[in-house]
Amino acid sequence: MAATAYVLKIRTGANLMSTTGAVKELWWEPHWTIRPRWPVSGAEFISYYELKRNGVWYPIAKENVLPIREGIDMETRMGQNRTSCLMREFYTDQQASGLMAQMLRSGMVPPVVVGLGEGSNLPSPEQIKEFKQVLVRQITGDTAMQPLVVSGNVKTQKLGLNLAEFGFKEVRQVPEERFCAAMGISAISLHFGSAAEQSTYSNVEQYLKQDYRAYVVPLHKRIAKQLERDLLPEFGEDNRVVRWDYSETPEMQPDKVVESEIAARMLLAGAWTRAAGAAAPRRPRRRHHPP
Repeated sequence: MAATAYVLKIRTGANLMSTTGAVKELWWEPHWTIRPRWPVSGAEFISYYELKRNGVWYPIAKENVLPIREGIDMETRMGQNRTSCLMREFYTDQQASGLMAQMLRSGMVPPVVVGLGEGSNLPSPEQIKEFKQVLVRQITGDTAMQPLVVSGNVKTQKLGLNLAEFGFKEVRQVPEERFCAAMGISAISLHFGSAAEQSTYSNVEQYLKQDYRAYVVPLHKRIAKQLERDLLPEFGEDNRVVRWDYSETPEMQPDKVVESEIAARMLLAGAWTRAAGAAAPRRPRRRHHPP
């Protein structure tokens, strides 16, 4: 929930409070074992960080910490998680799951109703209690499927319970929908149950491409910008940049069908001639020469 990823810069021949020495390694640090520190006067936004090791907090220079945040919380000096406003929704989903498990286990009501006696021939409270104990012992445990035979005037009735009337499906879909709205990712890309009815083979592929470009790519850019600002200067190169290679990522490849349709429209509109298409540079074919 911290919305912050921390990377430690490990330098050669230096302790965690020293900023001298070349960066030799990068270590991931969990957000629950590191915390920012700042003066009460507010003279600095963050003075240093502290690492938790064996229950003890040790100081570390802020120059040796590479934080990657999503937004900023002025009170904690950490990132702002977009899902922190959904705690009630998470609680609702958890309670619905527990209630469903309880209902499946016991039905929330006795599975049968047993009537003893009729008219003036009614059993005493002691007889009812004894019969209930015998009934529970007979229909549970290893003897659950064995027939129950009792003496006397007994009438049984099975209770019907329709779980669909409780609306559990709709209740559990609302947290999924609000989570997707907060994160900016469609439920289809996350394969949530709330989008199962709208998912098809074609639109899943389109949603995956759209969400990858709308959510993952901006995240990559934010990480790259942070690395360019806080890590590359450690190596003394000002002209280096951080870029992501999407050549092997299917979601970032151009749509061949769309490109063909655009080319056909340009050809029909006269903006592109066959001669120009033939003269366009093409990728050379690889020739295989016999040994």
